Amino acid sequence: MSVLTRRRPYLRKEERREQILQAALREFARGGYHGTHVSQVVRAAGVARGTFYLHFRSKHEVFAALIDRMLGIFLGAAPPRPTEPWEDAAEVRASLERCYRRILTTLHEHRRLCSLLLEEAIGIEKGFRQRLETHLETWRERVAEALQRMADQGLTRSDLEIDLAAELIVGMVVRVTRKHLLHNESPDIPRLAAALADFEFRGVTR
Repeated sequence: MSVLTRRRPYLRKEERREQILQAALREFARGGYHGTHVSQVVRAAGVARGTFYLHFRSKHEVFAALIDRMLGIFLGAAPPRPTEPWEDAAEVRASLERCYRRILTTLHEHRRLCSLLLEEAIGIEKGFRQRLETHLETWRERVAEALQRMADQGLTRSDLEIDLAAELIVGMVVRVTRKHLLHNESPDIPRLAAALADFEFRGVTR
C-alpha cells in the first residue's frame, strides 16, 4: 500500500478531537485567532476537513474549547481549601507561598493555552472576554473567602476591604503571569512565588 493510500490509524472520537485541539493550539499560538484558518488546523492535525467539522462547527468553536480548557486549569490551579484554621501568621505566610508556587507552576506548564486566554482571547469580541471575566470573578470569590477566614481568626488588618483586596490579588497574579511566565522557558518560580506571598502577606495581615 502506498503512502498516499495508507489509512490513518484509527482513533476513538475523543482521541481524534484531542488531536485536532492540540493542532489548533499550535496554530493559534503561532498565528493568533485572526491569523489562523480552519485549513491550517486541518493540515496540522493531519485530518480531512470533514473530520474537523464532525467535532467542531467553526474556528470559533475550537478556539472556545481551548479557552474553556485553560479556564478550567486556571481555576483548578488553586490548592484545596484548608480544613483546619491557621495556627498563626507564620503559617499563613508559608501557606501563601506554597499556593503561589503551585499556581505559577501550573500556569507555566500550560503557558501556550494561558497565552491564548490572557493575550489573545481578551481582544476578541466573541464572548471570550465575558467568559474570562466570569472565571476571574470565581477566582476572586475564592480569594475573598480565604481572606474572610483569616479575618475571622483575627489575622488580617481591621481596616482590610476584603473584596477590594481580593480583586487586587487576582490582578497581581494575572500581571505576573503575563510578564514572567508566558514567554519565558525557565522563569524563577520560587522567587516569584515568594515575592507574591510577601506582598500579599504584608498587605493584608496585622
